[in-house]
Amino acid sequence: MALWIRRLYVTIMLLPPSTSVASTIFKVHYAQTTVHKPPIESIPIDINVANPSFESGESGWTLSDVANQEILSDDLGASPDGTSYARILGKGTIEQSLAEGITVTAGQTYVATVWARSVNPPSTRNSPSTKVRIDLMTSNGETFSSATVSVEAPLITAVKPNGSTAKTVGDDGVNVWFENGYRMHAAGWFFSQTISQDPIDDPWTKRGFSGDGMAQGPIIVPNGGPKALYDTWYVDDDPDNVISRIERIDMLGKAPNYKLAEAVDEDVAGEIFNTILEHRGDPYPWVIDARLTYDPDENRLWMAWGGSALWVTEMDVATGNVKGNPASPEFDTHPAGLHKCVAAWEPSDYRTCVGADEAPNGWDGDENGVAYHEGPALYKKDGFWYYCASYGSMVYSYTLRCCRSSNPDGLFVDKDGIGCTKFDQEKNRFGASMLLGPEGHQAVPGHPHMWEEEDGTEYLGYDFRNYQNGKDEDNPLTTDDEMGIRKLYWVNGWPTIWTPLTVKFVANDNPDTIGQSLTIKIGNYGNSDSHAAFDLVEAYHYQDEPTTAAPTPNPVESERCYNDKKFLLNGKKGKNCKWIGQKENRRKKQCKKNEVNIGCPSVCGLDCCDDPTYKFKAGSGAKKSCNWLKENLSNENKYCPKKHIRTQCAKTCDFCFD
Repeated sequence: MALWIRRLYVTIMLLPPSTSVASTIFKVHYAQTTVHKPPIESIPIDINVANPSFESGESGWTLSDVANQEILSDDLGASPDGTSYARILGKGTIEQSLAEGITVTAGQTYVATVWARSVNPPSTRNSPSTKVRIDLMTSNGETFSSATVSVEAPLITAVKPNGSTAKTVGDDGVNVWFENGYRMHAAGWFFSQTISQDPIDDPWTKRGFSGDGMAQGPIIVPNGGPKALYDTWYVDDDPDNVISRIERIDMLGKAPNYKLAEAVDEDVAGEIFNTILEHRGDPYPWVIDARLTYDPDENRLWMAWGGSALWVTEMDVATGNVKGNPASPEFDTHPAGLHKCVAAWEPSDYRTCVGADEAPNGWDGDENGVAYHEGPALYKKDGFWYYCASYGSMVYSYTLRCCRSSNPDGLFVDKDGIGCTKFDQEKNRFGASMLLGPEGHQAVPGHPHMWEEEDGTEYLGYDFRNYQNGKDEDNPLTTDDEMGIRKLYWVNGWPTIWTPLTVKFVANDNPDTIGQSLTIKIGNYGNSDSHAAFDLVEAYHYQDEPTTAAPTPNPVESERCYNDKKFLLNGKKGKNCKWIGQKENRRKKQCKKNEVNIGCPSVCGLDCCDDPTYKFKAGSGAKKSCNWLKENLSNENKYCPKKHIRTQCAKTCDFCFD
């Protein structure tokens, strides 16, 4: 990690127990965290939940213990919906009786979901057990359906090849790629798992040394492209000889046992291998922290990099060099526009982001971090590119924040629509939305990396430092970077580390409850000193067996022209039509199978139409059909980029394949 400009007079952002801090999700049970889907014949009917995201404080909710429960609103909580959430200490609960007139009816199934996480205060010990729970209860107080999951900060473990315990220390992030049946990570050392192992629950095997370079960014480009680490070297102790550069070090052999290419030279900054990009003489720009992302849909390669100002550069997919393969790696010799600055978080007296707004005089960050950021990474999902990076000081106030764009090189905006090179006077910051801040024993999370497993499960990798008591701006955190991994979810098109928790209640299975009203109760059933947060409570019901005749289906299932919402490839969770259509290579491969052609005709290009049974929730909260999208072009522009919508409204959203 680069140390230049990480000024040490920033106020430490490790907050007292009375203040919410950021987050966790983990050790989830799939049956409990998978949002329930009704049968294809049934249309879900929303049940009104008053103040579902706590934006109106306690309104609509009954708190069991006011002293240990409160509604908070802050950026560090990174709420999936809005800015507020309910914080509940261990053994506390809150509840709400569902809308008047909603009573248990025969033939109906009732479903409720809440998003939850831990917000444990800074601690020198591992985060306390934080168990969150949601209950569906009837008016007589009896619980008929509940789900519980642990959400405290995870502990990633490692072993040596002989099985003995190893440290998870490594420089900058958890940087994952796949090869030869292994899940790999490099950060000073190579770490491996077999792809059948769980990235969080199972230990990583610590293997060979991965080099002296910092902030190692791995990439394997298919069809003969580069297989390499992109490492950082810099020196800044002599103001007349400042050097920052990114080197490509080819990885030889196959996972899990790599050898690295030999250095060809050396300078005051360190070893030289194949210099991809550099700048000498000053830190304008600061050429560090490369992360590469290959886009298989377009066969293009992108590099996110930088400190203070953050940049995106297109790379040559064949050579792994800057696109155009310029004769010199020196930034100043490259044509304007070859490197695009996409995010700024810099004070007015230190401006390097071309085209960015100038911050007000004296601005040095916000309440959550100093005016510096680095360690960026790109991630593509559902037609959007997400740009996430480390904001603040690595020894006091790192947080992970994100921006989003339709293009990998911008323009990027945050959840509030603020451009990430634009300074918002009201919010007193540049655009950037919080993803993860300090929580429990995990201080200063930094250097994000997102990845998707073959089954569609997504993860966030990062590094953190163990919290130490008594630290302030004159006494920085000195613990080593550790491996951090959390499960990743998506709400309204943005990543979150909050966990969805769902319960289902079938009226016909409990005939004694028919006619009674329903209550949702959520609570923290973990240790008494644990802190849990809750947000975005939703409920709906649907008819198990419609009382009116359903439309006559096509005589041959394969004649259906829209994608089957219930289809799962080989019956495996997550491998639905949306998942198949997400990546072009995967779509072409899977659509060769007859079962996929029948289940996903639109995705496979056999036909293209809208699903007449499909309903989705619009911004107003009302359920809308594909036909509603056609009523206004702005509806299409807003909702068609969402994967689950465009998959079922394929014709309206022009999501048809050849």
